[in-house]
Formats: sequence, C-alpha cells, structure tokens
Amino acid sequence: MIMHLTLQYILPLIVAALFFRDRLKTAYLIIITAMPVDLDHILAIPCLCP
Repeated sequence: MIMHLTLQYILPLIVAALFFRDRLKTAYLIIITAMPVDLDHILAIPCLCP
C-alpha cells in the first residue's frame, strides 16, 4: 500500500516533469486531481474472496 501511494504521487510528478516542464505545477495538479477516483480502491472491502 505504501508503494502504491508513493507511486501515485511520484510517478505523476515525473511524467509532468518529462512532458510538461514549462507548466509543471499545472500539469501535476491536473494529474493529481484523478486521485479521488482511486480512493475507492484503497477503502473498498473486496466482495470476492479468491
């Protein structure tokens, strides 16, 4: 879980730095706004147990 959360913050920063260097802050904030969509995966209780 820690790796998952770390990659969710660091990987978007790397992508924003590589492709949108001139607008780094704006690009990073746009990418990070997708984070709440993934909160349901962290907080959800699995309905299928393998």
